[in-house]
Amino acid sequence: MTFSYIKILLMCLVLSIVFTSCDSTKQAVIVQPESEEYELPLEIWSTITLEKLSMKKNYCVIDEGGNPIEIGTKVLVLEKAVCVSVKYKSEPPIIFPTAGMVKIRVIDTGQEGWIWSTAAKLTK
Repeated sequence: MTFSYIKILLMCLVLSIVFTSCDSTKQAVIVQPESEEYELPLEIWSTITLEKLSMKKNYCVIDEGGNPIEIGTKVLVLEKAVCVSVKYKSEPPIIFPTAGMVKIRVIDTGQEGWIWSTAAKLTK
């Protein structure tokens, strides 16, 4: 009977170590996003949609008019979008062929949203 309790406690300990070490968030700071061809707006979008334009390419689609965010804001990077390019719904629409998106959480406010991957510079 005692051996069973020890096994259960050991298993709980191992699982708690595994779950706490699997934190995939990374700290970052907001910088001016970079693009070779375009000046990217420094904004955060609450949602993005995926658009499949071919069998191999997913585009992230964002609307014009996200919320502004300041350079130097400390954030956590939560996930990376599964798109290779970004379609910015403006008039006319613009496709940024090498821009990716990441989901972030602003540390001070808890606000979450999507931003250009080059705008979130990892700090740790």
